[in-house]
Amino acid sequence: MIRSLALALAFAGASLSNAVAQCTPIPGVGCLGDPPPTCSGPPSSAAGFSLRCGGSPASLPCIAPPVMMIGFCSLPIPILPPLGCSTTCGLVVSPSFGTFPDPTVVGPGLPVGLKLCVQCACIASNAAGALCINLSDGLSVAIVP
Repeated sequence: MIRSLALALAFAGASLSNAVAQCTPIPGVGCLGDPPPTCSGPPSSAAGFSLRCGGSPASLPCIAPPVMMIGFCSLPIPILPPLGCSTTCGLVVSPSFGTFPDPTVVGPGLPVGLKLCVQCACIASNAAGALCINLSDGLSVAIVP
């Protein structure tokens, strides 16, 4: 699966740049300020790295394990109730290359300069007891050597 993620990202045409190594939070886009995913280690093409959802949601607890969406970064797309858990939910991964389990290990081999976004999502229950999608804040990732 690690190699397939590397190949999917490499062939998906994700934006390439001369970016400095970084995993940068994109605040204020999730449902009620839920924490962004985190990087473990620099996002390196040579050594790989891991991604993890940012912890317990600040707004509503997940009733199923979260998944990570990985893809291009976009302006926040509103995901309003009843689908989204609050009126502040914004999706910043569009298009998505796929969803992956939490945590996810990204193996070596991604192109240097690749820029992508990561956002966690889970099924939650809102105040009325209806099922909805809870989104974390986003994370921008730039791959370095």
